[in-house]
Amino acid sequence: MGWASRSGRARTSSRSPQAFGVCQRCGIWYNRVDLRNQYAWRGAALLPTWIFVCDRCMDVPQEQDRAIILSADPIPVQLALPEMFDDKDQVMGLTDGSTVDPITNIPIPGKTAMGTTDGVVMSPTPIGRPPGYALQTVMPLAMDDEGVSMPAGIPIPVTSMMADGSPLVRVTCSSPHNLALNSQIAVQGSGDPHADGMFSVTPTTATAFTYGCYDPIPAGSLLEPATMLTLVVSV
Repeated sequence: MGWASRSGRARTSSRSPQAFGVCQRCGIWYNRVDLRNQYAWRGAALLPTWIFVCDRCMDVPQEQDRAIILSADPIPVQLALPEMFDDKDQVMGLTDGSTVDPITNIPIPGKTAMGTTDGVVMSPTPIGRPPGYALQTVMPLAMDDEGVSMPAGIPIPVTSMMADGSPLVRVTCSSPHNLALNSQIAVQGSGDPHADGMFSVTPTTATAFTYGCYDPIPAGSLLEPATMLTLVVSV
């Protein structure tokens, strides 16, 4: 007649009694002294997990849990003299030389190559005289109260001129401005001299438009009592 031991794999001795313990993996009884703490990699050291198992359930510590200890960096070379990669690492910049507007004496970039770090070319904001705008079609210069010569044209009813810290200036009018894309405007007397000159506009609504300057304009209002914006027309 078969029978199963209720003590599992534990040894029972009346002369040298030992405590029983259950393996925390297989659930079989052993003598407590035969159960060992399972170790595992924790960082760069083997540490106990406080899981007591028998010899059959004892695992080899998994090496993938072991932290990789990298060696020290090599000693740098003095005066390594690398190749000049500054031009290739630029995200945006001028590829051609700049020219000067003969009327306003404001530099006009010849070609502005703007792109992201992923190599996506961005369309720059229209600045200066639009393509095909002939010099001889501009109306004669007019003198303001301070003796500054500006191209004559149709006044634009401006209620606000705002800068956000970029080269873009946002203008709001009290009535429809009737401007088209790349229409030329003359700006004078604004709160920042970098916002004065002749610029191409980009209409956003019937009463609002934007134009781009050559340098970033500090954020704030540019509208002053002497500010004047006019649409430069052809003759």
